[in-house]
Amino acid sequence: MSWVKELYTKDPGNIFKAKDCCVISGIWEGVVSDTERIYPEMSGYAQNGNYLWSYIVSDTTKYPKGVRAFQTKDNEYVLAGHGSSGYFIAKTDPSRNLIWKNFFEMAASNLHYCKPTRDGGYILVGSANIYGAAAIKLNSVGEVQWQDDFNVTAIRLNPPSFRRAAF
Repeated sequence: MSWVKELYTKDPGNIFKAKDCCVISGIWEGVVSDTERIYPEMSGYAQNGNYLWSYIVSDTTKYPKGVRAFQTKDNEYVLAGHGSSGYFIAKTDPSRNLIWKNFFEMAASNLHYCKPTRDGGYILVGSANIYGAAAIKLNSVGEVQWQDDFNVTAIRLNPPSFRRAAF
């Protein structure tokens, strides 16, 4: 079966197979109380491409971008990204009710990865400036265990090969 559908999600960040649908993360743009708003979003789609649900995280950051989402082992959802002044992350239950959300002001400019860690927490990794990287390690309830901006100018020997960092 093949199909083509117009997505409701703008600027898609990633797509993944969840327990009962396909989830696409991105940006929701619309008008709320006569004011244009932009929020991070994840939307669920059935196998035939039909729209099922959407979850929008309000009050995270201005101008969200780089939105990533994934489903945890216990079928909860995590939605993370970056904005004009740092990173944000939100966790929901399987029915997409907010469990917690957090915003981290830092010199970060682009979120590249948000992954679960073995201890039940999360790590957010991205770029901090043209030669730097930023990382935040969270515990299972979204509290910061550590965060750092790494300046890598001293070890930047071959620019094309420095695409990913292992933390």
